[in-house]
Amino acid sequence: MPFAIEFEGSFVGQLTAGGIWGGSSRGCFFGYWIDQAVAGRGLMSRSVGLATDYCFDVMKMHRIEINIRPENLPSRAVAEKCGYTEESFRPRYLHIDGDWRDHVSYVRFRDTPG
Repeated sequence: MPFAIEFEGSFVGQLTAGGIWGGSSRGCFFGYWIDQAVAGRGLMSRSVGLATDYCFDVMKMHRIEINIRPENLPSRAVAEKCGYTEESFRPRYLHIDGDWRDHVSYVRFRDTPG
């Protein structure tokens, strides 16, 4: 479920709610990126907050995960600002730039305040 991020009329990023699952666990994971030219303006934090609200309130999801490379401190700050907490370390989790990269997993549950 992709969400476009616009700033001053231009497409500057995307947030995707992927791996959506239902049944007894109901959840998804978020992946996101933002153009460096507009980074640091709070656009991604606002986008993650809005998408989180949508997934919990409209889609009735129970759990949302965000998996981030450990060295990506700005992205980790976005997750934490939006009420996500660090849950686990995932070695060699995703294949990026030609190699398997470690990730830190953040999670937020529907009943967790943001």
